[in-house]
Amino acid sequence: HGSRYSTSQEFLQAVKPEYAVISCGADNDYGHPHKETLTRLADRVPRLFRTDLDGTVVLRCDGQDIRINSEP
Repeated sequence: HGSRYSTSQEFLQAVKPEYAVISCGADNDYGHPHKETLTRLADRVPRLFRTDLDGTVVLRCDGQDIRINSEP
């Protein structure tokens, strides 16, 4: 959901994700995703998807490859 404390530098450094998906509604009352979280992810994650901007995000894995589709 992208809250301020949802993703730490330590976590990102340990996991080294290639993708991240933030599930949040547009203009939500919580202000998600938080700017600090977006900055942390932008520095460490090559591909970031947000449901408020990208719509439905579907990841499919066949055990080796990951395919990602998004629809507004």
